[in-house]
Parts: sequence; C-alpha cells; structure tokens
Amino acid sequence: NLVVNQLLGAWRVKSDYLRPFYERALAEANALGKVVKPETFDNETSKKERGPERTRQMSLVTFRHIRRNLNAEADTLANRAMDERASGRL
Repeated sequence: NLVVNQLLGAWRVKSDYLRPFYERALAEANALGKVVKPETFDNETSKKERGPERTRQMSLVTFRHIRRNLNAEADTLANRAMDERASGRL
C-alpha cells in the first residue's frame, strides 16, 4: 500500500533508501505510458488521454494494492528474497 500510494503521488517518499527504487519504478511506468489513478481508469479516460490529434495509442499505467493473502505467488517470492538477503545469498 505504501509503494502504490507513493507511485500514484498520494504520499511522499521520505526514505532515502527507497527513493532510488521509487524513481526507477516510476521511470519504467512512465516509459510504458501515462500513470493514472485506478479510480480514473476507464475507456473514456483512455480516449481523453489520447486526444483526437494523436495517431498512436497511448498506454495508461496504473497501480493497485493487492493484499498478500490474495497474491500468494508474489508473497512467496518476496519472502524468498528476504530470506536470501538475510542469509547473505542475495
């Protein structure tokens, strides 16, 4: 939830440790398309963002928080990375 709100611009990134990760994630998202808030993402938003003068389709990127219990695969990968870092293997 912290990262999602930071990437959407709702919360500031206060941690100097997290700032480079935030900047890279935001740069990657912006390279894919325009970052929009989930509640504003719909077909009409997509049309407005592209505008009638644009000839190529512009992608819209959004971030959503998914609770750990609803995303077991990501939770497993995150736990594995933390365990490896703690053991010095990462």
